[in-house]
Amino acid sequence: MAAARAAEVLDASTAEGIALIAHTSKSCGVPPHSSFELLDRAGAAMPLSPDASAWFSRHEVHRLPCDSGLTRLARYKSRMGFADELHCFTMQKSAADPLNVRLNTIAHSTEKSPEHTGVNRSNQGGFQSRADLFTTREDADADRRSSACRMIHSALAVALQELQPADVERDPAAAELPAAYAWLNINRATDANLMHIHDPELWSAVYFVSSGGVTAASKPAGHLVFRGGRNSLKAAYPSHSFLAVPPQPGTLWLFPGSVPHCVLPFASRTNASRVSVAINFLEDTPPPPVYVP
Repeated sequence: MAAARAAEVLDASTAEGIALIAHTSKSCGVPPHSSFELLDRAGAAMPLSPDASAWFSRHEVHRLPCDSGLTRLARYKSRMGFADELHCFTMQKSAADPLNVRLNTIAHSTEKSPEHTGVNRSNQGGFQSRADLFTTREDADADRRSSACRMIHSALAVALQELQPADVERDPAAAELPAAYAWLNINRATDANLMHIHDPELWSAVYFVSSGGVTAASKPAGHLVFRGGRNSLKAAYPSHSFLAVPPQPGTLWLFPGSVPHCVLPFASRTNASRVSVAINFLEDTPPPPVYVP
């Protein structure tokens, strides 16, 4: 495989660049001559309310330039200079560590269960469960085992409260559980998820349970990749940008469902599992893109 023209740029000369081009996708494909610049800037730290601090140790917001041809609002389609805001919440370690142990157990027992054959959506290899993690179980033992999933659901409610405008009263302790559905993903070496979008008008989210050995240093391999538009209004190259998110256990990402995203494969000598919980909201709508002067 030929090398990219620069360490931070991907194009059709690389397997990763081909995955970002997504030429076989009707909803996410871009021209084969497209190129992709890595956004390597850190997110902006946001203050946490006292109640949210009981759940999270950090909240960061990342701005991803809108792809002018794929943004969810028609009035932005012919304009550049706008960005979608993606939010990363880091769960308190004292809560995340035992939660991730339980979620790992649920994920692997579900994968092995003859009653759960898994589904095929965007995944290439790996395992994707049915989207019923937030469903109440009739069996008491199964319902107790799924309590870890309900904890994720509660964390989502608190995170959404933190995204309310400053002039809106926040009460994370009394936040209602959002209408949403969720499923488990298990990726091992060479497994991937094709470029795709969710409902363009609603929030989506992902919570990372285990990394499978993927680290920030290995980016973009094994990372969740969000694809954006051109990073500079002046430059003709690269034509697009991308944000490579490492699967750091205990991090919860909220993003507009309109943002194209994929999971790139990761070459590993081990068979360690990269486990995540993916969520689609049914009612909660992200704000419009923001103008970045």
